[in-house]
Amino acid sequence: MSIVNAIALLLLGITLGTALGWALATARAARLAANGGEVARIKADAAGASARAQALEQQLRTEQQRTLEAQQRARQDGAVLTALEPVREQLEHMALRVEQMELQRSKQNAIIAERLRASDAVQEQLRASTASLESALRSRSARGMWGEMELRRVLELGGMSEHIDFELQKSVSTLRKQNRAGSLNAASSPTNGSARPDATILLPGGEFLAIDAKAPLDAFLRGADAGAKGDQDAANSYLSDHAAAVRSHINELIRRNYPEQLGQGPQFTIMFIPSEAVLSAALEVDASLLEYALANGVLLTTPISLLAVARTVADAWMQNAINDDARQLLAIGSTLYKRLGTVARYMDDLGASLRRSVQTYNKTVNSIEKNLLSTAKGLENLGNTLTSPSPIASEAAQIRSFSAPELTNPDLEDPRQR
Repeated sequence: MSIVNAIALLLLGITLGTALGWALATARAARLAANGGEVARIKADAAGASARAQALEQQLRTEQQRTLEAQQRARQDGAVLTALEPVREQLEHMALRVEQMELQRSKQNAIIAERLRASDAVQEQLRASTASLESALRSRSARGMWGEMELRRVLELGGMSEHIDFELQKSVSTLRKQNRAGSLNAASSPTNGSARPDATILLPGGEFLAIDAKAPLDAFLRGADAGAKGDQDAANSYLSDHAAAVRSHINELIRRNYPEQLGQGPQFTIMFIPSEAVLSAALEVDASLLEYALANGVLLTTPISLLAVARTVADAWMQNAINDDARQLLAIGSTLYKRLGTVARYMDDLGASLRRSVQTYNKTVNSIEKNLLSTAKGLENLGNTLTSPSPIASEAAQIRSFSAPELTNPDLEDPRQR
């Protein structure tokens, strides 16, 4: 407000000065009335001064208006700043949060970097292990051990136990000697029983099911390497060789003919391939392998399908045990039924004996009353009167016979007749 007052005072002074100058000019013009040119000049000067005074007044008003507007804007800016104070506090809070998050992100990045380094080390170890495994699988002996180990794991996973449900690396002749059912006839086999399946499943009834593990991986691994390098022609060639290797193993099992050597049991041999991918690659190249194997008594299996076979055999053994228990229970029930009939006949004989005993007792009482008592009356004077025994009433002498047909069947076995 002090600036506005100062401007107003300045404007008032200018106005008074202008009016005073104009009055002096007018007085001067009156004194110099005789001199017309001087008067005209003075009037012109007075008019110019008046115009300048008006222009200055207008400028002062404009400046005053600008000052008022500036003050109003300042007040508005202050109100805006006051209204934006919570926003400023929120922005400061957000800035602090962002700083904290940035610090946390830096720590997390450090942890992630450390884990990535550890992951790189693990991947390097995995690559080394994979290379070592691949090198080992290129060895025939290593592949054979791997296939036999997988075969054993699958059979045990199927609920079977070695030496109870299956045997490993046992010759046919040894299996014949260990046949629990004793139903194999060695003379019926044209071979000497020297063949040795990788595993033999023992089936109910003294039967056997032979399994051979095969791991044809040479061409398969080469084909996988060629495919990884983008050489599809070489990969296809190696996979064709792989399918031929699988067919060769099938032919080998056909020549061995385990079912004929074992003498009885299912007329097929299981060929176990310890990898789903190995068999799938061969079937993709030669889809007739499966049909060819089945037609010649060879069943191609992988861990999943062999597990189903093992589960089925384990269930068959369980069902066989249940059937044996049921047959034994039936035999015991039949024997009990027959012996119940025998006991019923004994009870009938006992009832007949009791009836004869009652009749004899009644006859004895009658004889005492009619004969012995009349003779003894002569001894009346020797003591008290003798009392005769009471006969057994016919109602009390009834012996109940068996009425159930199971206990009155004369066809039931009598142990006395054995």
